[in-house]
Amino acid sequence: MNSRQKRELNRHKNRSEIAHQADLEVMASSPTPKTWSATMPAYCYTELCPVVEMRTARKRKLNLAAGASGEN
Repeated sequence: MNSRQKRELNRHKNRSEIAHQADLEVMASSPTPKTWSATMPAYCYTELCPVVEMRTARKRKLNLAAGASGEN
């Protein structure tokens, strides 16, 4: 590799690093996501969940026997 090729390679690396830093700054200044998947722990409601209280599935408040109208 001659000196010209090395200079070109260094220029490319510098541009890539600058672009990467700019991307990191944008991500840091952006608001955090509020979606379910972003706020809940990994493997939520499974045996692998790191939060012990969230290892079992929640009970739904639907009464399937009452039908869609909600009558008892």
